[in-house]
Amino acid sequence: MKIDIERRVLIMMLLCSIISVIISAALSLYGMFGVKSVALETGVAIGDTAAKSSNEILENQAKEAISQAAKEKAKQIELYLQNIQTGTNLLSQEMTNIMKNPQNYSAESILGVVGDGSIYTKVQYSPEINRNSSALQNEVALLANLQDMLIGLNDVNKMVASTYVASESGFIISADRTIDMQNNGSDYEPFEPRTRPWYKKAQQEQKLIFTDVFND
Repeated sequence: MKIDIERRVLIMMLLCSIISVIISAALSLYGMFGVKSVALETGVAIGDTAAKSSNEILENQAKEAISQAAKEKAKQIELYLQNIQTGTNLLSQEMTNIMKNPQNYSAESILGVVGDGSIYTKVQYSPEINRNSSALQNEVALLANLQDMLIGLNDVNKMVASTYVASESGFIISADRTIDMQNNGSDYEPFEPRTRPWYKKAQQEQKLIFTDVFND
C-alpha cells in the first residue's frame, strides 16, 4: 500500500514536471513569435522612417539647389542691370555734351541697316512737330552721333531688343533688332516720346530710372 502511494506521488510529480516543461516550451514559442512579430513591426517602422528621412533629405537638397540657382541668376541679373546703368549713364552724358557743345560734333546721317542687318537705326517724329524744320533736322543730325553707342548697347546683349534716345524737341533715334520695325528706310509711324511714362518720370527725377513692366 505504501509502495502504491509512493508510486502515485512519483507519477504526479512526473506529470507536473512534464506539464511544467510543456508550459515553458509553449511560453518560449509564444515569446519567440512575439519577438518575431515585434521585430517585423520594428523593421517596417524603421523602413518607413528611413524612407521618410530619405525623402526629406532629397527634398531639402532640391530646395537648396533651386535656392542656389536663384541666387546665381539674381547675381547675373544684377550685373546685367549694372551694365545697363553704366551704358545709359554714358549715353546720357554724351547726349548732354552734344547739346551743350554742338560745335564739337559733325552732322551725321541715320545709318539704317547696320552690319549684317540684325540691327537697324531709325528716327521717328512726333505728329505734333514740323519734321522739315531746319533746326529740327540739325538736331537730328547732331544726335545721330549717338548711333554707335546705341548700337553697342544693343549688340552687347542679345536680350536687348531696342535702345533709343528721345529729345524734348519731339523725336526719337533708336537702334532696333525687332524685324517688324524695319521697313527699308521708308517713313516710320509717328511716335511721341514726350508723353510716355518713362520719359516723364526720367524728366521729372532728372536721373536714371527703372520703370515697372508695361505694354509699349
